[in-house]
Amino acid sequence: MDMHVRQLSRLEQLPLERHFLALGSEDRRLRFGTGMNDFAVRTYVKRIDFENDAVFGVLDDELQLVGAAHLARGGGHAELGVSVLPGHRRRGVGGALLARAHMHARNWGVRALFMHCLTENATNGASRAPSNQEQRREP
Repeated sequence: MDMHVRQLSRLEQLPLERHFLALGSEDRRLRFGTGMNDFAVRTYVKRIDFENDAVFGVLDDELQLVGAAHLARGGGHAELGVSVLPGHRRRGVGGALLARAHMHARNWGVRALFMHCLTENATNGASRAPSNQEQRREP
């Protein structure tokens, strides 16, 4: 698959919603840090502030959203959440999303980028983050 990460607009809320809804319950828990039913997922997508935040996506050859990153900005820092559909993991999608979001945050002038990762999330690319990024583990 040719890897192209692009910024999504408010007009692409439905594909983003479909992406999150395609995640199983355990994947949703790992992505959002808590269990999320369909209603909660739809509410989350509707509340994304596309004017202040940035949302990135990777599409497959059928133009389906297989990976998404939400970069939320606030107070001199940013917070990042990344998800990749199970059939597309370990192919560099998450890493490409992380790199794109990191570059975008730097362009905003953000000095701290937070990504909350549950320790049991073995597929999370944050464990393979570039060496110039500080990683902290909190109990």
